[in-house]
Amino acid sequence: MNTAELLQTALQHHRAGRLEDAEPIYWQILQAEPNHADAWHLVGVLAYTRGQHIPALQYIRQALQLDARQAAYHFNLGEVHRALGQAAQAQACYEQALRLKPDHARAHNNLGTLLQDQGRLAEAEACYRQALHLDPGYAIAANNLGAVLLARGELAQARSVLENLLQREPGYVEAHNNLGAVLQREGKPDQALACFQQALRLKPDHAPAHHNLGTLHQAEGRLAEARACFEQALRLKPDFAEARGRLVHALLAEGCLDPAREILRKMAPDAAARLCLEYLEGLMFTARTSEYDAVLAMAQSLFPHDVGLEAAGLFRLHFEDLVDHAELSRRYRRWSARHFPNAPASIPDRPPRAKTSRLRLAYVGTYLHHMYMDPVFRCHGRSQFDILVFTDDVRMDLAGLYPGLQVQRLTGIDLVRACREQGVDIAVDLCGSIPFRNGLRQITAFHQRLAPIQCNWVATIDTSGSPAFDYLIGDAQVVAPEDESLYTERLARLPEVWLCWRPPDNAPAPGPLPARSNGYITFGTANRGFKIHDAQLRLWAEVLARCPGSRFHIKGQHATDPAFRDRAVQLFAEKGVASDRLLFRPHSDHPDFLNFYRDIDISLDTYPYTGCITTQEALWMGVPVVTRFGRTFVARTSRSILAVCGRSAWFAGSDEDYLRIACDLAADLEALEEERHRLRGDLEKSPMCNAPVFTRHLEELYVRMLEAGGQVNVAVPPKAPR
Repeated sequence: MNTAELLQTALQHHRAGRLEDAEPIYWQILQAEPNHADAWHLVGVLAYTRGQHIPALQYIRQALQLDARQAAYHFNLGEVHRALGQAAQAQACYEQALRLKPDHARAHNNLGTLLQDQGRLAEAEACYRQALHLDPGYAIAANNLGAVLLARGELAQARSVLENLLQREPGYVEAHNNLGAVLQREGKPDQALACFQQALRLKPDHAPAHHNLGTLHQAEGRLAEARACFEQALRLKPDFAEARGRLVHALLAEGCLDPAREILRKMAPDAAARLCLEYLEGLMFTARTSEYDAVLAMAQSLFPHDVGLEAAGLFRLHFEDLVDHAELSRRYRRWSARHFPNAPASIPDRPPRAKTSRLRLAYVGTYLHHMYMDPVFRCHGRSQFDILVFTDDVRMDLAGLYPGLQVQRLTGIDLVRACREQGVDIAVDLCGSIPFRNGLRQITAFHQRLAPIQCNWVATIDTSGSPAFDYLIGDAQVVAPEDESLYTERLARLPEVWLCWRPPDNAPAPGPLPARSNGYITFGTANRGFKIHDAQLRLWAEVLARCPGSRFHIKGQHATDPAFRDRAVQLFAEKGVASDRLLFRPHSDHPDFLNFYRDIDISLDTYPYTGCITTQEALWMGVPVVTRFGRTFVARTSRSILAVCGRSAWFAGSDEDYLRIACDLAADLEALEEERHRLRGDLEKSPMCNAPVFTRHLEELYVRMLEAGGQVNVAVPPKAPR
């Protein structure tokens, strides 16, 4: 046989899976023709099929040296790199394959998987759609498209893609599993359960389906069943990190600290500590503070020097009813000195900034608070500022929404290097010293110095305690002049208010005053349960005791927690308030969430961690908010909001003042009715909702911060020049 015939014979064996018959023929060809590119390529593919990745690399590279114009060679070299965990090299190979053969559907699909792993979800979606455009029956690409749409929160589209795929391929296990995940996210647990069970009927050893079934059980409170699913997933796939994490969380939720501790001991310390932080973050929306304390203590006993766990402990102190601001400040300084002792005060070898150049701002946040950032992004002056945004928040297409915004993913980049190479002048931290939502990477990066000027804004809870931050952006209310010494940062004060807020688009009308039809006053709170300690419940009980016949509505995830409800009922009973005067309402999403305010007359705020978005939304719905202020930043946010809309009479400096204000409001239905009609308009006309003016003030503040170089406090006067 000649070479062509030998190659055809080898290919027939190869395609039939007879690798032992194909391999010697490939080598026979290469012995006769050492420069036969196809034979080198195919013997490389054969080695890859056997899991012999290093020889596969060598053989396919040899083929490329002989003929670099073949898209298939580049594609299969990418497959080998991906199998070796070399994502960057694999991506380069797929991209080269597509340059040579733009209609290579598999290359589009596989490039999409790499982009998805990097968190570049919009680009991954485009790759999958292109693969399907080229090959409409490409089931793997359809399943991947469904998965990335799920990750982007496009649930209806994801469901449609996966359902259509399953009509064509009813035995596609991964599609059943992904559809179940979509249905679970849509709040359809029974349908999700059916999908996971069908996936397991088709493939009983499918570890991801066991894992997802476990997450469903966990969400429904069936912790023992959840634990069994996660354990089975790990038996099938011992390196299944997500299942191990879920198992730890299930054990912690059951109060099984010792078994959880044993699993954590065997893990890499950083990964184990992050698991604990994820669990603690989940507790922030509950009222289970004692559980938080127990899990944190267990985690710190295992990892006593972990920066994130210590930050979680400091964060916890902001919710204590007897918080001492001076002591908090000292603790934050010790935390910073212990974990970041060499935080630089400047960037070495940074060339001087040209005075005529545009100021380069970098907003950095694993999570963006869109109701606060949207108005600023829309109004930033693109002619004077270059705006960079580093984020992992994929809920919106930022670059599409805000032309000129330079959006970059946090995942997969060296943030310090990226900011320095792009000449960032001011870096704005949007997460503060809160270690949740993957904020630790951001905290660490800021302590290596991203820009000549660094500041905290939006998610500020208190001082960072660190010289790495030059400024803290606030206003005259959130940081009292007498407390400036407790902040390591210089103060950068905006003239009226420290935040700009975009009211919800789908808000219902405030509606009539409930007290008129009910015949009694209804108080309420929608603050998260973690803010509600026993002293707070007793104070609210005293409000009801002083307002005979009044009712109290509590809304949130904690409202469905039997332990919280029992505790609240008991503490209110101690003040003579019967349980029939309390109504516990579960959490809901917008716009239904806002309907809660149509049912109450007065909102009672928490202390010392006061409201922010809850305060703004209550006022938008025409509901007065009674707050008590303290000395920490988060103990003064509601005060700032009330002050900017002219309602300073509603914030109190003591419990007795709080009681007096609440009772005085409850006693004057005409005033409550007037506020019901006026509050939204007054808030809308306030500086907090005037995005163009607020952003102009913020931009002037940035210029002043840069000019002052972090050496002195800066402020913008109330009437900034245009």
